[in-house]
Amino acid sequence: MTTPPLYHQFTTSFGSINTFQPIPLEISLSHPQTFRSFSNTYLSSKHGTVENEMSLTLSSVVLPTFSKGLDTLTHILQAAQEHASKNGINADDTYPNARLVDDMRPLTFQVQNSTRTVLRVVSRLQGTAEEAWEDNETTFADFYKRIDKARNILKNADVKKIDERAETQVDVPLGPQIFKISAKDSALNQGIPNFFFHLQTAYAILRAQGVPIGKRDYIGSFLGI
Repeated sequence: MTTPPLYHQFTTSFGSINTFQPIPLEISLSHPQTFRSFSNTYLSSKHGTVENEMSLTLSSVVLPTFSKGLDTLTHILQAAQEHASKNGINADDTYPNARLVDDMRPLTFQVQNSTRTVLRVVSRLQGTAEEAWEDNETTFADFYKRIDKARNILKNADVKKIDERAETQVDVPLGPQIFKISAKDSALNQGIPNFFFHLQTAYAILRAQGVPIGKRDYIGSFLGI
């Protein structure tokens, strides 16, 4: 026989996340690790409830995610240049116009739209007008300048305003349709997925061109490696 499962509730500004972890009835000193885990856990006398408060804000989720994604974009572009240099390839002539299939946009477009997503999402969250960026990048040097512009958007973001406006209704265009949703949902359910769509496509284009990059190159920035 076992005790009722412990009920873990993680409360965030986006709602509650519930998980269950059964705890054995018999906890003996022959299992010190289990005993320590049990003794450090608060058990309510009636329900065996554990409540852990974990506070997250919208800015603390969105801004670091974009920042680390830009690190990944920079890393795979640098890997492409290194590969080109070692193999007698002109990176600026070969990669910017490369694409996965004929009816998909090239690498240049993926760099432009991943960075534009950062600009657009942060502007929408702050309630400020979106800056006008020209899409005139043609070289890797241009790509890095564009990424730096996106980094500056993140660096100068108004964190307080972003968090205060999380539930403000905003217009989000998708093709011919316009969706009216909260600023929070626009960032989490449209902005971030769109950013990763273009980042992943940039990765896939370079990989298809023979650049020796793998999963570690893609997620390393998110793990700090």
